[in-house]
Amino acid sequence: MISFALEARVARRAAFDFGSGSIRLHVADVDTEKHQVIKSVYTTSLNVFLSEELSKRPDFSPEIQETALATAKRLKQIATQLEAEEFFGIATEAYRTATNGAELAKRYFSELSIPVEIVSKEAEGKFSFITLAKENAINPRNMVCCDIGGGSFQITYTDPQGAVQLYYGPFGRITTKNALITHVKCNDTHTPNPVTLQEWEKGLHFMRSALPPAPQDLLAKISEPGVQIIGVAGHPPELAALGDYRQEDLLNLRNEYLNKKDEEFISDQPFFLAPYAVSDLILVCALMEKLGVTGFSYQETHGSSNSTALLVTEELWK
Repeated sequence: MISFALEARVARRAAFDFGSGSIRLHVADVDTEKHQVIKSVYTTSLNVFLSEELSKRPDFSPEIQETALATAKRLKQIATQLEAEEFFGIATEAYRTATNGAELAKRYFSELSIPVEIVSKEAEGKFSFITLAKENAINPRNMVCCDIGGGSFQITYTDPQGAVQLYYGPFGRITTKNALITHVKCNDTHTPNPVTLQEWEKGLHFMRSALPPAPQDLLAKISEPGVQIIGVAGHPPELAALGDYRQEDLLNLRNEYLNKKDEEFISDQPFFLAPYAVSDLILVCALMEKLGVTGFSYQETHGSSNSTALLVTEELWK
């Protein structure tokens, strides 16, 4: 009976993160009383470039919807084979933006039995903030979390009263790359490469102007002694691999990447994609300038940058 009671508090859950450029799956055993991940069983990510669709039209085409559903079905099958018993997902920027985003989210449930909630940018930022704090045992008051997705970024922090606050912009890896193509290259190709130094400067100027001003309480938080500026997800893969990276590392990588065609890029880093090589750097460089920082510490998280928080937030699973 004691053994049964202990087992009854543990659920094997499958958390899905339906992002703007991919669908991520995190299967884990969760103590539902202590709200803790006991064991991370499996994580994976499969690309579905929804934000690419939205750069050309206001909705998801029937074709991309079928691709997304087939991808989610494949991931659901994996989770089922791993004996997951509960399923839940969140959908983010692309679904918030597309005119039929809610329709696709409902299809995940009606056709695949995966309940999906389209979350606000505030909720998304809070999930990544909680995930980072829980996985790295960091006092939330001593960190600023910079999460870069496919279609947006969220920078989350606590104010002097301890409330979670958000600095947000509709630019992520995909949308920044497309902005560079549209506003700097002025063409309709799939890649901005090769990028010249003059185009880099023009792209950086555009991104500086496009990003909203950073809130004063965020700038004050960053200046506090002992506060860590931590990046999760979406940061340039070559820089993320360094752990702590500085602006000089970014500029050195820029010099290596300028004037290269896609086929000239060689990298073994996860999530490295040649069309994003320079635009990733432009977004992070502009964010550094907005925040008045000279670098980021980068931390890997299990699954997506949101999934640990999703797995332990009980109200989502009822």
